[in-house]
Amino acid sequence: MKRIIAVLVVLSVPLLLFGTVRQAGGCREIRAELARLVEAQRELVELNRKLSVGISVLGARSRIEAAAEGTLGLGHVAPGRTIRVEIGTGRGKKDG
Repeated sequence: MKRIIAVLVVLSVPLLLFGTVRQAGGCREIRAELARLVEAQRELVELNRKLSVGISVLGARSRIEAAAEGTLGLGHVAPGRTIRVEIGTGRGKKDG
């Protein structure tokens, strides 16, 4: 009985060593993946910042106003040239 226990203990040492080496390899792979994901996140944050700046520039009121006046020929309308139209709810009125 003691001999069987001794054999099991002797055989378990290499198995535990192999398990430790395998776990260390897995940790190394996870670290490499984490470094890759951190770099990808950094690139995406930079791209997001650039796109946000681009949106701000494209949506600027002065740029839109210049495009409307130059390209489309639109301009400010004098208050005397505007007509105000009010649409009621139509209650109590008949068509025709």
